[in-house]
Amino acid sequence: MKLPLMNVKRRLRAYVTPESSRPVCNSYRYSSLPQTPTFRPPSKALSPRLLPPGTGDHVFDPLGKARRLGAVLARGGEGTVYTFTDMPHVLVKIPTDPTNASGQQEKIEAMLTMDTLGSDSAFAWPRITVLNQRNDYIGFGMRRMTGLSFHTLGNPHLQREKLPRWTRLDTVRVCLSFVEGLERLHQRGVLVGDHNPGNFLFDPHTHKVGFIDCDSYQVSVQSKRYLCPVGVTQYLAPEAQALDWSRTPRTVEQERFSAALMMYRLFMLGGHPYAHLSGDDPAENIRNGKCPLGTNSGCVMPRGPWYNIWSHLPYRMKNLFILAFRDGHKVPSSRPTLREWRQALAIYEGRLLQGHFSNELAPMKPKPPGTGTSSSTREFRGSRHGR
Repeated sequence: MKLPLMNVKRRLRAYVTPESSRPVCNSYRYSSLPQTPTFRPPSKALSPRLLPPGTGDHVFDPLGKARRLGAVLARGGEGTVYTFTDMPHVLVKIPTDPTNASGQQEKIEAMLTMDTLGSDSAFAWPRITVLNQRNDYIGFGMRRMTGLSFHTLGNPHLQREKLPRWTRLDTVRVCLSFVEGLERLHQRGVLVGDHNPGNFLFDPHTHKVGFIDCDSYQVSVQSKRYLCPVGVTQYLAPEAQALDWSRTPRTVEQERFSAALMMYRLFMLGGHPYAHLSGDDPAENIRNGKCPLGTNSGCVMPRGPWYNIWSHLPYRMKNLFILAFRDGHKVPSSRPTLREWRQALAIYEGRLLQGHFSNELAPMKPKPPGTGTSSSTREFRGSRHGR
């Protein structure tokens, strides 16, 4: 799809504006997007591709202006991410396999029409197409995000090293921003699909979460759905484990499961809700429904600080996690909605500020029954055996 010349010029003008003169929103690079036309899939076959470019090579923007690729920031199975030497606030993703470019082009050009998400500073949404010297599509440009990955919060050693003053309140606020970002995506019919800690960044000062690797998301434009072909089994709902993701659409219920699992790991310093004493791999436990949370689970939490951390969560939070992983294992509709999570997190934030709950990341002792909550029901406390 060819964008009108004026739209392309305005889009590129937002890119080349000096960073110092452009507004910054919560430390994420921001620039406004013009209105884009109705999406129409390419109507003709694309010409054969050249070998993918590398650092120092020139690529071209939609107006034919040459841009030199800078350093490699990331390299994965799907593609390589470069900087632009003259636009450090922009990143370029080039597919590793040139034959994948033609399949990607239609999806990327569809995503370019979703201006609300393209102008949202929380998302590294595709902004422009990138071409080779023959005017073939070879990749796309996107906003450069900043921050620490969720891996930092899920690793106690990294957290102590990089965030020595981090508290439970900080984690709650990161989770709130995470849920709010997911809500904005869902409102546009977009599902992340690939819930991987490396795909989310957060600003340790503002707690705002940035979403990267957006080109893999499941999006729908004008009744056409573009699927998410990748995923990590340790974050996938049980009913999605054995599916061919390149052929099967993701569902909102599966997304709710993955979001709950991601937040659980952030609160539990990397602990997995399906990890238990003498248990199998968490992905295998997800498939078999072996979760130690709550009572009558038939398994217990592994040794370590996990029970203490779990016990200090509010009743409402424990309830939502159990609904997601125990009740929701066989009945996906039982999984809490993002709105329910947002409400529970906001209440938790307020109770922490009032001093009703421990602000420690890893309390040394379990919470005494009946403190900090209106219920001391053991159903929501889990089993301390194996602690």
